[in-house]
Amino acid sequence: MTGSPNMNEAKGVADVAELVRTLLPSSARWFDLLERLPVGVFVIALDGRQVYENPAAKEILGREIEPGTTAEGRVTAARVFLAGTTERYPPDQLPSMRALRGEHVRVMDLEVHRPDQNVVLDVAASPLVDENGAIVAGVVTFSDITAAAKTARAYRLLIESVPVGVYSATPDGTLLLANPAFRAMLGYSADEPLTDANLERDHVNRTQRLVFKRILEERGEIRAWESTWRRRDGSAIYVSQNATAIRDDSGRIVSYEGIVEDITERKRTQEELRENRERYRQLVENASDIIYRSDAYGRFTYINPTVRKVLGYTEEELIGMDYTELIAPEYRELVRSFYSVQFQTRMPNTYFEFPVRAKNGELVWMGQNVQTVATGEWILGFQAVARDISERKRMEAELAQARDAALESARVKSEFLANMSHEIRTPMNGVVGMADLLLRTALSTEQREYAQTIRGSGEALLALVDDILDLAKMEAGKLTIKPVEFDLDELIDGITDVFAERAAAKGLRFRAVIYPDVHRHLRGDALRLRQVLLNLIGN
Repeated sequence: MTGSPNMNEAKGVADVAELVRTLLPSSARWFDLLERLPVGVFVIALDGRQVYENPAAKEILGREIEPGTTAEGRVTAARVFLAGTTERYPPDQLPSMRALRGEHVRVMDLEVHRPDQNVVLDVAASPLVDENGAIVAGVVTFSDITAAAKTARAYRLLIESVPVGVYSATPDGTLLLANPAFRAMLGYSADEPLTDANLERDHVNRTQRLVFKRILEERGEIRAWESTWRRRDGSAIYVSQNATAIRDDSGRIVSYEGIVEDITERKRTQEELRENRERYRQLVENASDIIYRSDAYGRFTYINPTVRKVLGYTEEELIGMDYTELIAPEYRELVRSFYSVQFQTRMPNTYFEFPVRAKNGELVWMGQNVQTVATGEWILGFQAVARDISERKRMEAELAQARDAALESARVKSEFLANMSHEIRTPMNGVVGMADLLLRTALSTEQREYAQTIRGSGEALLALVDDILDLAKMEAGKLTIKPVEFDLDELIDGITDVFAERAAAKGLRFRAVIYPDVHRHLRGDALRLRQVLLNLIGN
């Protein structure tokens, strides 16, 4: 015989002792059967002697057992099972010894040392009795379940270490398994009782679980089922679970197995995103500006309802339309060129103003900020906020017209002042010239004084004409300064002569004082300085 018995073969271990007892009267028959069994069999006499072992027992234990040795021998059946298991099973508690005392024993995870490795055995031991009911021997049967035990141990370690809850429960609510993550999720420590009833403390939760169980019974499995559970402290959590109904050979559900994940934080994040999306949607749909998106070719993929108020179009009418179809024909090429630069240079933001045609044909000026929507080097499309700036454009046009009108008025006024100045200068030059000629003739003292006053007043009037011309020049931006050498005393005396008579007529004393530390010989525009002083004194 080669190979180790599998798990299905191990299922019959507990029944072998009864089989041996039944077959014992026919030694040839039971001996041949036991020799062929895939499970190990020992028969032990009352004094501890091993009276039989089948080939499977030798293969499973990996050693030869010397027949006929006593309980004090080194390799009796009892010694084999005792090796390496003393801490868990004292000698008198080994399955073989208990069978000799009349007990029926089942040990499903007995670990035994083999020369090459440890093996885990599923062991059953029963007494053999004669026709009078007296115990005559003990029968020990066992299977090697090492591979299954390792798998189960690894599975158990995996279940205990995964960060999600794992459970197994019977249909009546008894929890067969609840890993540490499952307990922690519900707020229970490892030593606190946890039953299915703990999860059904409020009506909503019970209703959810009843629906869950009904669907699970009908379909056999459930994936990503979301529901609300209650923690030990009463707080609610959102969970998502995958569950499977385990059935026996008759199709009856014997347990439910599931994996549970706490999705409370995910739910909270999803709710916040939903609220943010709703706020964003309301802002966009109720905005006073047109907000839209387009693909990389400029075709509308979304446009908010404001477009109906501004341009008269519905969203449905514009979806799929090229944006340039709305632009006034004479501006289309200019707008295409502008946004072509943004596309080619990957500019993140631009602003541009242009007129579009509303549905009723009216021209509406729009100013829009456009952002590129890109991933890496690829532009996926554009999103934009467009505002009706028609009123601003109208005001700008009116202001431009007013500015042009003001400039024209100023130009006309300047021309008028220039013409009038020239017209006044001509006769005034004659008056001043005649006064100069008169002063060269023989005059009395009084006549000379009058002639000098006429000349000074004429010169003052000519200076006033020059002021008018300078005002025209200033408005035209053509006023210039001409620096020359002049004497301050002479300048002040001339101004004093002009105003002395006027001041005397009003009973005022008028005089000019130049302090000694003031320089007399200066360089500058004497005419401008004279104009300033005349204006100040005249006022």
